[in-house]
Amino acid sequence: MCSLPLDSHQRIGQRKSRMNGKFWRRTYLDLLGTPYHDGLFVFDCLFPPSYPNEPPMVYYYSGGLRLNPNLYECGKVCLSLLGTWTGKSTEMWSKENSTMLQHFEDLVAYHFRNHAHDILVACKAYMEGAVVGTVVVKDGIIEGGKVEKGGSSLFKTKVGQMMNILITNFTKNGSTGCEQFRTIS
Repeated sequence: MCSLPLDSHQRIGQRKSRMNGKFWRRTYLDLLGTPYHDGLFVFDCLFPPSYPNEPPMVYYYSGGLRLNPNLYECGKVCLSLLGTWTGKSTEMWSKENSTMLQHFEDLVAYHFRNHAHDILVACKAYMEGAVVGTVVVKDGIIEGGKVEKGGSSLFKTKVGQMMNILITNFTKNGSTGCEQFRTIS
């Protein structure tokens, strides 16, 4: 088994064990700065005899949890890249251009595109003094409605600066309605 960083500045780690030429087990961990932080994600990838003309089949070890709309409790991974979901022709498997790294990047991009608003609502609450780890947001609303206050002014300023960076990147990734959270630096 070898350790292979996917992106050293984001510290996304990956371990790959190659059991034979047609089967890989991939483990992703230490996804700092993402909603998957401190998570451990294990995928089995089976490469059919027709690979790379066809995408690999992928199974996700969910532990009975559905942590992402594309990762089912039963282990199904739903992505147009894998042919398990509909999508534009540019999102489908192409033997010339598609990779397994693309598969993982698509999962993360999908999550941020669809949860950007909730992430920004939580950031705004932290910027306004909510204690880190106390804010749970669902569909743009803070659950429970009450937020425990705390946090230093430096922390609040840094969260505000980070929000502007997040807004820019979420928008580039296809999220909408993010500009309303932009802070003035």
